[in-house]
Amino acid sequence: MDENGDEHGSLLRLKRLGMRVFEWTTERIAALKRLWADGSSAARIADLLSDPVKGEFTTRSAVLGQIHRRGLAARVQGPHDGGVRLPRKHAPAIIPRIVAPPTPIVAPTGPGILIAALTHESCRFPLGKWHERAKLFCGEPQADLAGGLPYCPYHAAKCFDFSSRRANRSVPQTRVPYRG
Repeated sequence: MDENGDEHGSLLRLKRLGMRVFEWTTERIAALKRLWADGSSAARIADLLSDPVKGEFTTRSAVLGQIHRRGLAARVQGPHDGGVRLPRKHAPAIIPRIVAPPTPIVAPTGPGILIAALTHESCRFPLGKWHERAKLFCGEPQADLAGGLPYCPYHAAKCFDFSSRRANRSVPQTRVPYRG
């Protein structure tokens, strides 16, 4: 209601539609002040002030709005462990690892081999343009087909992501372009 005692238009519309409107009566405001002073949470106060039998409900946000408008004392956020602040556990000091420099991977220099000459130890990286059908393959003898690595170290580094997030996979996951 405004200062003349007239109800606002939105409240009138809700009442005409038959909807119950939660009104802040003097009793409810007194209960709000008492519960807030006792240390109840806004959600708990909203539950206690709501009356499901009458169909009148209020929300945590409405309770916080009333607390703000009425200028009730703000709460000091403190530790939730009975008022005793525990010392922080500091992270252990990070000790830098000494990592040996990676061995340089040398590009294969062979002319390539035909598909019929490939063995389980031969690199199966296709040579030539990506849009042409592969006629020759790398053929370096450093591949391990049985271990799930069909390429030599040079072509494996070129094709697969060996970053730490994928290092625990036994078989590298890649998409091979269709060459049909």
